[in-house]
Amino acid sequence: MSSVAGSADVDLSTVADGANITIVLLSSLQGNAETEAAALEEAVSANAEAITTLHFKANAAIKAKLEAAGHSADDVVAVKSNADGTVTVYVDDRA
Repeated sequence: MSSVAGSADVDLSTVADGANITIVLLSSLQGNAETEAAALEEAVSANAEAITTLHFKANAAIKAKLEAAGHSADDVVAVKSNADGTVTVYVDDRA
């Protein structure tokens, strides 16, 4: 949930081809399914504008990784840039 809220400030301009990009599907997250689903929906709803901005900010490396996995930038709900230079992209695959 915190990754959804903090994604608007992530600088994706430095993510280049060959970057270590990991895609995490929301359906794979563990926890109390009912409680987690409700909290996730609330976080996505509360951060809808930031999520839309992410769709436009996605760079070529991230888009290529998403497309290779059968997703698009429109499926992204959060992005986390890690201290080691890796990037984690959270994709809503629950539809």
